[in-house]
Amino acid sequence: MTKKADTVTFNKKDFLRTMNGIVGRSDLLQRAGKSYTDDRDIYKALGFESSLTFKHYWEQYKRGDIAKRVVEAPVTESWRLPPMIIENDSNETTEFEDQWDVLNREKKVLNYLLRADKLSGIGRYSGLLLGLDDGRSLDQPVGTATQLLYLRPYKEENAVIKTFVSDITDERFGLPELYEIQTTAVSTDSNSTKTRLVHWSRIIHIAEGLLEDDVYGTPRLEAIFNQLKNLELVSCGSAEMFWRGALPGFAFILDKDAVLDSSLTEATMATDLEKYFHNLQRSVNLQGMDIKSLAPQVADPSNHIDIYVSLISGATGIPKRILIGSERGELASSQDETAWNKRLEERRINFISPNIIDPFIQRLQKFGILKEASYSIEWKPIAVPSEKEKAEIVKTLSEAIATYFNALDAFDFLPFEIYMREFLDFDAELIKKVLDETKGATRTKLNEPSSKNNPTGKDNNPKQDAAGGDDE
Repeated sequence: MTKKADTVTFNKKDFLRTMNGIVGRSDLLQRAGKSYTDDRDIYKALGFESSLTFKHYWEQYKRGDIAKRVVEAPVTESWRLPPMIIENDSNETTEFEDQWDVLNREKKVLNYLLRADKLSGIGRYSGLLLGLDDGRSLDQPVGTATQLLYLRPYKEENAVIKTFVSDITDERFGLPELYEIQTTAVSTDSNSTKTRLVHWSRIIHIAEGLLEDDVYGTPRLEAIFNQLKNLELVSCGSAEMFWRGALPGFAFILDKDAVLDSSLTEATMATDLEKYFHNLQRSVNLQGMDIKSLAPQVADPSNHIDIYVSLISGATGIPKRILIGSERGELASSQDETAWNKRLEERRINFISPNIIDPFIQRLQKFGILKEASYSIEWKPIAVPSEKEKAEIVKTLSEAIATYFNALDAFDFLPFEIYMREFLDFDAELIKKVLDETKGATRTKLNEPSSKNNPTGKDNNPKQDAAGGDDE
């Protein structure tokens, strides 16, 4: 006797509850690149890596054109004009400033800081090793040092964090305690790699884009990695498309009633075809065949490439024109450049100065290599106006001042000193210089009758006119 299959019934309420559960789980899984209850792995279907490591970022940086630009553009542009280290409350060159200048010149400090900054963006962090003459091994805290011997920047892969400070009462709780550095000795025969433990006091830890902790930053390629792969597929696929489409395919159709010459064998026809396709022979000897050209399907990939470049630009904050070096559109170019320069200025102030330069200088001051002193980090403006822009600024400034001087009672309503400070954005030194040079000429000028408003040169007195006018 056949057993009757069980029947599952749903009422409307049960059905809606079940569907809501399916949709909810689907949304959750989609966030991890999966949908349809694990039946569809979007990342796997599209060829994306589900888990990214440093090797993925490093390979993309080394071989990827746009990827390299994304990593290097913020760094090279931020450091393009080097900072000046100035001791506070001193108008003359101090011992601290002399020490810094000598150290930077002999050890190329700023160049090493730039390189470490660049490496920190490829992975989650980078480490700058300080070679000191304290006489201790690298795995020991720094003792008394008098000289900085060398600097060595290391990427994340070659500066692995081995242990963290676990004492919750320590001010460095949760920060690295020991690093494992891979050093490479280069020789004429081969390169040998050594692994050394290094104490944290000998390493300047650099990480950008920190979130939950102060150790692991955000790789610059992480958010755009999938789009970089898409861009590679489109650009490389289009190259293959044009390569294959440059020579159209051919269809060789044999006439069913044709009688082949015994001297024209399959081997001889194959030889002729090979000479046609691979050599300079432009004719083939065929019999009883009709040859038809197959039109290649070649499409313009520029629109697809533009989409991915736009997505990468939006995710990284690098304007598309600057990302690819295009100069089209003067208005858009100036707006992009202004926004980009502002972002670089913010990066200097909020990241480079407090997270790279300050820790380096303060570490050397602590060791006694640099003199203890209060200092400031001063950056030159990134946006330097061209000669044409300078001329336009001078013209606009001159017109503004002329308008102010030609306005009646302007000095009484808005003193010239306030006008220069609030509207012309003059600093205190420049305002003092202007006032000293004019020596009250501005007030005298404003009290003189304006020939424009009074062409006759007479004193127009409305009270006198009301009293009876001129005596005639």
